Amino acid sequence: SMTITTPPLPRRPRRRARLGLKLPVPSASNPETTPRRTCVGGGGERPQDELLRFVASPEGVVVFDASGKLPGRGAYVAPELGCLEVAIKRGGLARALEAKVPPTLPEQVTKLLAERFIGVLGLLKRGGRLVIGDDRVKDALKTQGLAAVVIATDTSAASREAVMAAARDTPVWHAGEKDVFSAALGVENCAIIGVARAPGVDKILKWLGQWMALRGEREDTTHG
Repeated sequence: SMTITTPPLPRRPRRRARLGLKLPVPSASNPETTPRRTCVGGGGERPQDELLRFVASPEGVVVFDASGKLPGRGAYVAPELGCLEVAIKRGGLARALEAKVPPTLPEQVTKLLAERFIGVLGLLKRGGRLVIGDDRVKDALKTQGLAAVVIATDTSAASREAVMAAARDTPVWHAGEKDVFSAALGVENCAIIGVARAPGVDKILKWLGQWMALRGEREDTTHG
């Protein structure tokens, strides 16, 4: 009898897992289900995820909960320098948490917010979500649009004005310094950064807004 052998089928090459950008951001909150909290400084009520959260440490000291996940009862403050100052000076934070407020708390909050935002910029760069340099940012604004533009505070006036003119309706923030961004992103003279539209970017820009508000600064709305 004749034996017929069938050659083995060629193996399909294994598909490599796609490496996506993993941002440390929660899914978009639903304003109808997000809890609302009262600012212990100014007294206004806002959705919880728009406020800064503070907790008492085991040592009985008020600490800023940058992640929003530290255990214990939380006290909330609007992300504005005036509200934080009132919450400290009038004792709202100390009473709410029955803990001592360190004199360096405002500086700690500003530092942690800055570190969080700058750290996430690094993730965005690795994920191909940043455009760096004034010419590249201007081109991206014309061709694909951007979620926001960040301009270092020590950028030259000519570069700043040229990018702001191209930004039109795109949010523009003046934040940080060139050497800080350069060190974080590994790019020399990193003065102008475009943030591409991507899931989670709105939350990141909210962090940026909180950082700038605590520095007494705001988004630039005079361009375009």
